[in-house]
Amino acid sequence: MDLYPKNVLLFVPAAAWIALLFVAATGQGVAGNHSSAEWSADLTGSSKASVLRADGLQPLNMKTAASGKASVTFDFEHQFVTVHVDAKDIADVRAIELRSTRERGDLNGPTILTIYDSSEGPFTGSATKTAQGADFKQVATPIVNGQSLVVIRTAAHPDGEIAGVISMHKMPMAAPNS
Repeated sequence: MDLYPKNVLLFVPAAAWIALLFVAATGQGVAGNHSSAEWSADLTGSSKASVLRADGLQPLNMKTAASGKASVTFDFEHQFVTVHVDAKDIADVRAIELRSTRERGDLNGPTILTIYDSSEGPFTGSATKTAQGADFKQVATPIVNGQSLVVIRTAAHPDGEIAGVISMHKMPMAAPNS
């Protein structure tokens, strides 16, 4: 009897396996006692319309000068993930959401974390949200597996004016123990 399904190893991205192997081998996180790894996304509109599909079929071909950057930082040891978004040239922001994708360019995946909601007051150009505890796994898993994106919804574009797929930016090396 196999302890693990035969194909389970094929579904975990290499970066996740590297992190897990390092933790298993050293008893530490990815970068020592305060382990962290960073992911990011460039948030764009019509210049990357293939990323923005409101119905999963048709690109959103809107003209927008808006742009932004999302960064995601994990602390695997303490089980928290922080998402920070900066955006410029964007008006009347209704929400900033981290969504899980079902396929490349899928804009309608379920929201796994609301980073900003207009009920919090006017959007000032940046927003930060941290998930921890029970929410950590729900938020971290799609990001690490390359199945998440950040969408900024506005009054003019309620399905999303700008968006970007989150991908691994860098993987810090472990600091030597002294």
